[in-house]
Amino acid sequence: MRFAENAFSVSSIVDLAHSTVDKSFKKFGKFVIQSPMPDAEGILLSSPGSILSAQLEAVGLGSFLEVVPTLTPRQQIQALRKASSQNCQ
Repeated sequence: MRFAENAFSVSSIVDLAHSTVDKSFKKFGKFVIQSPMPDAEGILLSSPGSILSAQLEAVGLGSFLEVVPTLTPRQQIQALRKASSQNCQ
């Protein structure tokens, strides 16, 4: 890994990314990531997970990616509000 004075070099970032993908494929047979995902309420419209998923689908490699959805803090609040309103009915 190469470092600049206060940062990683671009080649080091690429090496880290390659190592991460390689480790995931060795463990799961595909690239597994956690990412918030867009929701029906429109709280989140785009995310790294949705972008990466769309790009891999576009080139026919979508089956090699698994996105484990997580919620943003705003999505968590919305989910709690929705559950609360359903419990009150």
